[in-house]
Amino acid sequence: MLPILLRIHPDEWFAARMEDGVPIVGVWLPCLLWALYAAVSLRLARRADETRGDGDPTEVVAQRWVALAGFGALLSLPLWIGAVLPKDFAGVPVFGYGVMIFCGFAAAGWTGLRRARRAGLPDGLVYDLTFWAFAAGIGGARLNYLLRFHDRVFAAPEGRSLSLLEAAYRAVNLTDGGLVLLGGVVGAALAFTLVCRRWKVSALLVADVAIPSAFLGLAFGRIGCLMYGCCWGDRCELPWAIHFPEGGVTYEALVGRGFLSPDAPRTYGLHPTQLYSSFNALVLSALTAAYFPRRPRNGAVLALALLTYPPARATLEALRGDDTGFLDTGLTHAQTVAIILFALGVLLAAWLTWGPREPNGTASSAVSGSGGRGPGSVAG
Repeated sequence: MLPILLRIHPDEWFAARMEDGVPIVGVWLPCLLWALYAAVSLRLARRADETRGDGDPTEVVAQRWVALAGFGALLSLPLWIGAVLPKDFAGVPVFGYGVMIFCGFAAAGWTGLRRARRAGLPDGLVYDLTFWAFAAGIGGARLNYLLRFHDRVFAAPEGRSLSLLEAAYRAVNLTDGGLVLLGGVVGAALAFTLVCRRWKVSALLVADVAIPSAFLGLAFGRIGCLMYGCCWGDRCELPWAIHFPEGGVTYEALVGRGFLSPDAPRTYGLHPTQLYSSFNALVLSALTAAYFPRRPRNGAVLALALLTYPPARATLEALRGDDTGFLDTGLTHAQTVAIILFALGVLLAAWLTWGPREPNGTASSAVSGSGGRGPGSVAG
C-alpha cells in the first residue's frame, strides 16, 4: 500500500529528502518531467511537419514556445509561491493511484497508436480517442461512485446540512478516493462512440484496435488500486495473503464493518485481488493483441473480450471483500454487470457469425480532405 508516492514542494528548487516515510522533492522533478514531455511534443511536431511537406514550421515553433513558457513558470515558483503557501503546507501530494492511471492511459495510447497505424487509421483519431476516453472515463467512474456511495460522500456534520459549495467540492474531490471501474468503462464507451461518429470510422474496427490497449491500461489501474488500498480481497490464509496497515482505506473499512478490532496493528490476511485482476488484464491484453491480426472480421476482438473478461471478473469478484452485494441478489454489482456484458458478447458473436458481412482488415489510408489529420471517412 502506497497511497502517496511523494510530495512536491514548489517553494524549493533542489529538495530531496524523506519526511514521515514519504519522499520530498523540489521543482527539479516537475522540470525533468516537463523536459521529457517537451522533447516528445517537439518530435511529434517535427514528424507532423515532415508529413505535411509544406515547409510550414508553425507547429514546431509553437511547441518550442510552450516548452519555454512551461520551464519559465516552473523555475519561477520558488521565488514567489512561498509567500502565499500556508505555514503548515506539507507539499503537493502525488498519489500512487493517479500515477498508475496516467501510466495506464499512456501505455494504452502508445500501443493503440502503433496498432492503429498498422490498421491504416489516422494518428489524430487515436489522440482524440485517448483524450476523450480518459476524460469521460474518469467522469463516469466518479459518477458511478457518487451514485453508489452518496450517503458516505455527502454525509453532513451533525447539526447542519452541507452547503452547495461543500457538496460540489466533495463531488469532485478525488484525493479522498472514489472511482468505480465499470462507470469508467461506460463513460469511455460513450466517448468512443462519439469520436468514431465524428471521424466517420468503423466502430467495430476501432474497437478491435483499442481492446488490447484497454486491457493493458486496466492492468496498470489495478496496481493503482493496490497502492491506494481499494478493491481488496476476502480473508485469505494462503502464503501470498497481504495485510494492509492501520489507517488505510481497507483497515478503516473492515473496522467500520465490525470485521476487525480497532486495536489491531494491521488487517488479517486478504486475497491480493488487485494483483489477480492486473494479471488477468495482462493475459487478456496479450490474448486479444495476438488475435487481432487473425480475426475473421471487424468486431471479433471485441466479441472475444466480451466473452472472456466477464467470466473472469465474476470469478474474481467471488474473492473480493469490498462489495456488500446488489439488491439482495447474492451477486455483487460487478457480477451483475458481467452477466449483461457476457450476454452482449454472445449476441455480438452470433451477429458476426450469421449477420451481414462488412469489409475486414485494415482501413483505407484515405481520410477525406485532411491528409490523415482530421475527421473524415475511413472504410471499415
